[in-house]
Amino acid sequence: MSENVGVIGMAPSQYPRKLAVGLLQELHTQFLSAFPPAQVEAANRPYAMIRFDSQIQRVRKSYQDV
Repeated sequence: MSENVGVIGMAPSQYPRKLAVGLLQELHTQFLSAFPPAQVEAANRPYAMIRFDSQIQRVRKSYQDV
């Protein structure tokens, strides 16, 4: 966790651990670059950062194709 943002994920047991960690690290980095800490701290409703979902799906797909 950094900048008060943590990530967690679930994957099948056969999915390579290094790829899963890489995916989470990449998403964490992209999220922090898309949303400054002040914006994250000011979020006061669920799904305040929903526009990030398209980036999640793009990164997820790139890791599925590996």
